[in-house]
Amino acid sequence: MLATLADGTPEASLVTPGCLPDLGFALLLSRLSRHTSALQQTPRCSLLLVGSAPPPEGGPPNPQTTPRLSLRGHAIPDPDPALRRRYLAIHPYATPYAGFTDFLFYRFVPEAARLVAGFGLARSFTPEALLGAARPVPDFLAREAAALAQAAPLRATIAAVAARLLGRPVDEAHLVAIDPDGADLIIGTARTRLDWDQPLTDPTDLNPYISRLADQPCVIPP
Repeated sequence: MLATLADGTPEASLVTPGCLPDLGFALLLSRLSRHTSALQQTPRCSLLLVGSAPPPEGGPPNPQTTPRLSLRGHAIPDPDPALRRRYLAIHPYATPYAGFTDFLFYRFVPEAARLVAGFGLARSFTPEALLGAARPVPDFLAREAAALAQAAPLRATIAAVAARLLGRPVDEAHLVAIDPDGADLIIGTARTRLDWDQPLTDPTDLNPYISRLADQPCVIPP
């Protein structure tokens, strides 16, 4: 959910962000949308990310137990081809929209955050805390495509990891995005998150991380 401010009036819109290695987010927005017009007036905005509520224990679902992260920051147009590639790898259904002349990519840069992990469980993050958590790696996004290409020879290993995650044979699985803390893996139409055993500081040194992952127990998130 993207919240913008135009002519002194707040408005929220549904968007599908793509996470970037530096804790920022990529957005694909139409110039015809009200939120895009609002960002052109002022880039200040807020992004709300909502997770899945844990299953109730013998009672009705409680939306207050749903984890959510509210980010304050700014969003500006960004024509970086690496940002485009990563976003469309994460959201392949958006590829036709990216070809329309009225659509453009934005980069959301977080400046503060508020995490609510459940009812009564909240924590705020200052800009300094966010910067410290980002583990910035120079040119990580620019080198991502080359790193993924270098991992291509480990296609069978990646499929083996996916098979162990699902508990059944897997013909093909794809790494579509990587960052210092882990990677996004697509298995057919399913998606899961793989966590590295230690921070990845050089995206071109991806192969040892994948090889080690194949020897570790993995559990697919619900």
